[in-house]
Amino acid sequence: MRKLNAAPHHSLIDRPDFSITNPEYLSVGNSVYVGPNVVVSTPRQTGITGTGMRFEDGVFIGRNVEFGLPPGNFLSIGKETSIGPHSFIGGNVQIGNYCLIAAHTFIGTLSHNSKVKPTWLIRDQDALAVPQKKTVIGDDVWIGWGVYIQPGVTIGKGAVISPNTVVFKDVAPYTIQAGNPAREFDKRINFEPLLELNWNDENAYPYFYEGFTLKREEILKEKAIPASHLSKVVLPGGALKAVKISGVCELSSGVIKISLNGVPVDECPVQKKSFDLKVEVSNPQNILEAKKNLPVILQTYNCLEIEQMGTGKTGISKILVELCNN
Repeated sequence: MRKLNAAPHHSLIDRPDFSITNPEYLSVGNSVYVGPNVVVSTPRQTGITGTGMRFEDGVFIGRNVEFGLPPGNFLSIGKETSIGPHSFIGGNVQIGNYCLIAAHTFIGTLSHNSKVKPTWLIRDQDALAVPQKKTVIGDDVWIGWGVYIQPGVTIGKGAVISPNTVVFKDVAPYTIQAGNPAREFDKRINFEPLLELNWNDENAYPYFYEGFTLKREEILKEKAIPASHLSKVVLPGGALKAVKISGVCELSSGVIKISLNGVPVDECPVQKKSFDLKVEVSNPQNILEAKKNLPVILQTYNCLEIEQMGTGKTGISKILVELCNN
């Protein structure tokens, strides 16, 4: 990633049809396209902790899109995601990889306060600066024309939001929703995590939930599911007995950290190009209770988090899940 003010060769800064308050807060990946008349409003003051905006590789920003970044907020757009013209995205927002977001969409955590001190003027309540929960859009989400997404909403991976929909509540993975308020009327798939996940089984792809490259040509080339520095797999619900993970690895330090539902359970050295790990769950009840810390839309499942330590790359070829009642 490149900071704009650290990359004078980058054409965005000097473009007359691109406006940014302070380039310090924006970093961009490779092959990022920004259309005409895009506005990025950031704090004028420099060096504010926790503040930033990141466009990953291959992001496409259409014309007349506006971004807002208040102090203390972080806004990220995942690789190969496209944002349609005349949209607004602002505040503490995380948008995943491979998303398709149509024109005139609102996504943000920027809003007014009307009930903090209900007898006050709304403008006066805004001065209280009540923090807003992050808005999260998962990977492979398709958002239609003119959609409004309420601050703090989480939209699960693979969901489809029809045009002119107003989303007030979290959206489950791979559901199709429409209306005001949004309601589920169809599904892309029945989201039911598998006990065995294989790289060459396309029915397993939805459960490689976050931080994975799922483009077919890359999977076939690697003969594994390429994983980023931090990735998440959704597993079946129930008490876990063990999880077996097989894959390929090119890491400098050769260490992979494993967590279940946010609880660290193992740290595994990896010395070879291929690896087979078995994580025994010593306290299944503790892992079950930790589900309450997951996003609401995932609390009926278990989540496996894989963190790579060091530089290099990892791919997952197989995951086997053992439940206590099996």
